[in-house]
Amino acid sequence: MGMRTSITVIFVLLALVASSLVPTSMASPSDEDDAETRSDVVLPVEHRAFKMGVGPHPKNFPTPTWDELVEGYQMAGQWGDVTNYWDSVPWYEEEDMLVGNTTTRATIQSLYTDNGMVPVFQTNVWNILTRPGYGFGAWLEVPPDLDPNITMADTTFRTRWVDHVRAIAEEWQMEYYCLGNEVNSYHSWHAENAADFEANFPSLMADSYAAIKEVSPNTKVVLTFRLLELYHYNNADMLELFDETMCDIIAFTSYPSRTGDYDTPAD
Repeated sequence: MGMRTSITVIFVLLALVASSLVPTSMASPSDEDDAETRSDVVLPVEHRAFKMGVGPHPKNFPTPTWDELVEGYQMAGQWGDVTNYWDSVPWYEEEDMLVGNTTTRATIQSLYTDNGMVPVFQTNVWNILTRPGYGFGAWLEVPPDLDPNITMADTTFRTRWVDHVRAIAEEWQMEYYCLGNEVNSYHSWHAENAADFEANFPSLMADSYAAIKEVSPNTKVVLTFRLLELYHYNNADMLELFDETMCDIIAFTSYPSRTGDYDTPAD
């Protein structure tokens, strides 16, 4: 099973400097006069042939006030078209936050839509957590009433996961839904994880993709890999496990500042 050309491949370069919300090669029409201080290239938002993703970085993060949070999203919206939406709960608790929750809908309207940005919804099958008998690390996030040592082959786990992502997609009809953020970090953490990933994750993605398309056919399903780990572990061949029945977009994250060669956006 090979990766088909119909899957869109994109790169996501994560912020070199967390506080820098303005890309060095971007300028709005009102900033054209001082564009030379940023770049020789002026590319107003309305002339882009692509969507710019910008992460908001509010003051006093991770405990900003509401006004500081709003300010951060307003600044991101001046330059960006899309930004991630995360919930700070395990995936199996997300429905309380996302299905029928008017507060969440009002918050997304205020922070994202009102600032001209499309949210990229995120639901992740793994997390950084403590697993009984194994310790702290990148492990499968298992509902507490199930055996913590199950794999993605478990029928109950799979049914709950697929029903979950279907319910969220049906509720939101979102443009982008990422079902795996940097999934190769789960694969690389432990040999047991790698076996589970290769044997079960592609079919779980296929089941999820089909369920989402049934209720929200225009949603683009995204799968994200951490680029430097693919290089480090020399396992980019795992991409061949996925095809157009599992996702619409494959994305790669990168952290240039962590290499020591790129400390500022100008670099």
